[in-house]
Amino acid sequence: MTSPQEKLLAHALFEIRAQLSRWIGNPDAENDVRAAAELAYALHNFALASMKGEEFEPAAFLQAIEHVDAKVGENFAARFRHSPA
Repeated sequence: MTSPQEKLLAHALFEIRAQLSRWIGNPDAENDVRAAAELAYALHNFALASMKGEEFEPAAFLQAIEHVDAKVGENFAARFRHSPA
């Protein structure tokens, strides 16, 4: 079951994704803005699942982040692997 706090955080991610959507793949975006947009887009379905109280596979979550890393030259996945989940 998803706690109210988890649902609120998931909703926040979903809203951030909506705000950043115009920067996804936009070559005019600053690198950090583009990376944030790509990350929010990649994770928004996981946020939706949490908002609905559904579970998802952590491995799939990390794979989505690795895909973003490859697109934007970041290393978000390493930081997420070290988070207390």
